[in-house]
Amino acid sequence: MTSLVVSGIAPFLDFAGLLMLVEKISIYLLIGATFYCKVMALRAYFSRITKKDIDIKHNSDPSARDTTFNEILANRDARFLTELTDYRVIFNAELASRDENFTAEIQRILIMLNTSTARLDEIEQVLQNYHNNFGRVATEFESINRSITILQTEVNQRHSLVRSTNRRGSDQQIEALSSSARLSNSSTSSQKFANIISTIRELLKAIFARVKDANGYTLDQMCNIVSADILRLGMGAIGKDIIKGFHNGNSIRSENLEKIGAWIDSHLHTTE
Repeated sequence: MTSLVVSGIAPFLDFAGLLMLVEKISIYLLIGATFYCKVMALRAYFSRITKKDIDIKHNSDPSARDTTFNEILANRDARFLTELTDYRVIFNAELASRDENFTAEIQRILIMLNTSTARLDEIEQVLQNYHNNFGRVATEFESINRSITILQTEVNQRHSLVRSTNRRGSDQQIEALSSSARLSNSSTSSQKFANIISTIRELLKAIFARVKDANGYTLDQMCNIVSADILRLGMGAIGKDIIKGFHNGNSIRSENLEKIGAWIDSHLHTTE
C-alpha cells in the first residue's frame, strides 16, 4: 500500500523539484544580470575621464598632465577592483543564501515525505488489525448464532411437551366434570339446576385455564373471545362482564347460561 502511494506521488515530487530548479536558475540569471549591469555601470563611470580632459586641465604643464593621468588611472583601477570585489562578495553571498534556502526546502519536503510514509504505514497496520479483529468477531458471532439456534430448538421442544401434557390433564378434568354432570341428572329439579350451573362454571374455568396457559391470555381477553364466539354462533350477544362474573362465582340468568353452555359444547367438539 505504501509503495503504491509513494509511486503515485513520485511524479508530483519530480514536477515540484523541476519547478524549484527553474526558480533557482532564474534567480541565478537575475543575480548575474544585476552583477553584469553593475560592472558595466562602473566601467562607464570610470571611462568618462579621458586623456583629452586631462590635456584641457593641464595644457600648460605636460609633466603634470602625465602624472595626473597616471594617478587617475591607478585610482580608477583600484576603485573598480574594490567595487567589483564588493559586488562579487554580495553575489556569492546571495547565491549561498539561495542555495541554503533551496537545500532547506528540499530537506523539508523529504521530511514531510518520510513522515507521510510513516503515517501511511501506521494506517495500513491499523486497518490490518481492524480486518483481523472483524474476522475474529464474525467467527464468534457464527458460533453464538449456532448456540442460539440449538437453544431455540430445545425451547420449542419443551414448550410442545408442556402444552401436550397440560392439554391431556385438562381433557381428563373436563371428562370427569362431564361425567359428574351426567350423574347429577338423578337429583331433584332445584339441585339439578344448581349442579348444572356448577358444572358449567367448572368446565368454563377448566377451558379458560387451558387456553390461557397455552396462549398467555388474560381473563379479560378470554371473556372477550367467548363473547365474540357466542355472537358468531348466532346465540345472541352477551357481555364480557357477565361471562367474567359467572367465572368468578356470580349468579347468571338462564338464557345467558344457555349461551355459555352452547359455547362450551362447541369448544369441546372443536377440540375433539
